[in-house]
Amino acid sequence: MLGAVGVSALVCGSLAGVSIVLGALSEVVPRTSALFSDFATGQVHSFAGATFSPSVAPAMSASLDSSDVMLAWDPVSISSGATVTYRVARVDQDSAIDHVCIDSDAPVLVSGKISCTDRTGRADRVYRYVVTPVVVRSGVDTWSRPAGESSSAVLVPRIVYAATGSIIASSSPGTTTIPYPVGTAAGDVLVLVSINAIPSAPLTPTDWTQLARVSVSGSDPLSLFVAWRVADGSSSVQINPLAAASGAVSYVMRFARVAGNGDVPIVATATLVSGHTAATATLQPTPDSLTVGTNSTVVSLVATHSASSVNLSQHRGFVVRESGMRHPRSEDLTWGVATGRGAEPGAVPAPEWTQVGTTGPWAYASFAFR
Repeated sequence: MLGAVGVSALVCGSLAGVSIVLGALSEVVPRTSALFSDFATGQVHSFAGATFSPSVAPAMSASLDSSDVMLAWDPVSISSGATVTYRVARVDQDSAIDHVCIDSDAPVLVSGKISCTDRTGRADRVYRYVVTPVVVRSGVDTWSRPAGESSSAVLVPRIVYAATGSIIASSSPGTTTIPYPVGTAAGDVLVLVSINAIPSAPLTPTDWTQLARVSVSGSDPLSLFVAWRVADGSSSVQINPLAAASGAVSYVMRFARVAGNGDVPIVATATLVSGHTAATATLQPTPDSLTVGTNSTVVSLVATHSASSVNLSQHRGFVVRESGMRHPRSEDLTWGVATGRGAEPGAVPAPEWTQVGTTGPWAYASFAFR
């Protein structure tokens, strides 16, 4: 292929048209190992007979990490020994093409795979990715393989987990200040969590909306309180965990709006899910969250009294974002938070949680934002 491999080459040469890019990327990869010479370089003879391996550019895998898209593919080599560079193109649902994985996010070899990250996605956009291996001479893309098969489609979320603030342990009643996570900005979703070693929870603070209030009595009493609000520029919230002589743990999580999402966040579940179970090794909260609206972020939150840790035993598309254990006033309070996706309205299967150490009762809550 002569000349630079840029957007025009991707559209007019390798992929033969934007309509093909979107309609059948997986069907248009030429099955050829021919290596074209760039007569303008004066270095034709040094490449005579050289071939790429493999002869067809590799397909890419694409996966989400919050709002970033992680890309990976098999490396390509050339028999002449020249360095192979990779051009990564992103195609959205409207046929718009952008080059990504450049500058500090340029592709690198990691554990036998070439990988890079696209950090420039926009909320609610659907992207596919293709890679073109090239050989660069004097700053010009001179030889290339046709672009590989496209990745699977990736939908960029509207809201993503961003951070958890300081974990505040309480061992006696009284007003407690719970700081917001560093970086909180107006318009973020804030989720307040308070876990108590008695079956009593704090009152809902002013300007917050309760999501769950669960109480468990018995030899290992427990309560779980969850509330939310849209951040307004303040930096903390005050609550009285009502810990009495037992102990409580409280914290605030931050969920950020992804670039391109200018809407005020809303709760995106038809019914809030919460409840408790007896001491069992595993828990799958029921019922499944039923989301309303497209592209929702679903949150699964659990707490136990006595276990040393919790984790996911069946992910079902969820990723653990926060987990921990504190020991206020000789009480082991343990929690875990995972997030999943609801691309379309409907039921999102809940993950399965497991607890390690002394088995205690579960309290749980599931909800979604968009």
